Amino acid sequence: YSLIIFDVDHFKNFNDQHGHLRGSETLRAVADLMRRKFRASDLLAKYGGDEFVVILPQTDKVGAYLAAERLREGIEKQAFPGAETQPQKKLTISIGLATFPEHGAGANEILNRADKALYFAKESGRNRTIIYNEQIEKENE
Repeated sequence: YSLIIFDVDHFKNFNDQHGHLRGSETLRAVADLMRRKFRASDLLAKYGGDEFVVILPQTDKVGAYLAAERLREGIEKQAFPGAETQPQKKLTISIGLATFPEHGAGANEILNRADKALYFAKESGRNRTIIYNEQIEKENE
């Protein structure tokens, strides 16, 4: 399986500009788009705040990357109310992913490594998908 974790870029800025009610409406719209982009067999969950997790059964890192990019591009192209106040004048997401067993021996390790890939995606410019690799660990030491 593969695990994708993502969050909305500069979401604090969005909430500060438009309020938490509009922020919640936007997160619901992101979740609706998620449902359209992933398979019925994939498990979609809000992880906290503006973070979401997707578990893709029977999916290697290449398949997960392609699915993640479909979502990222779909969000980038979607006209969300208020998105014009974001730094790129649109809503974007950053995504990290890891695959079992290639990137870890258990669920916690996979989640942790996908989260590290997400952090690396944010550090390297946002609005991108990063597959976990050992080089991420070396660059954060």
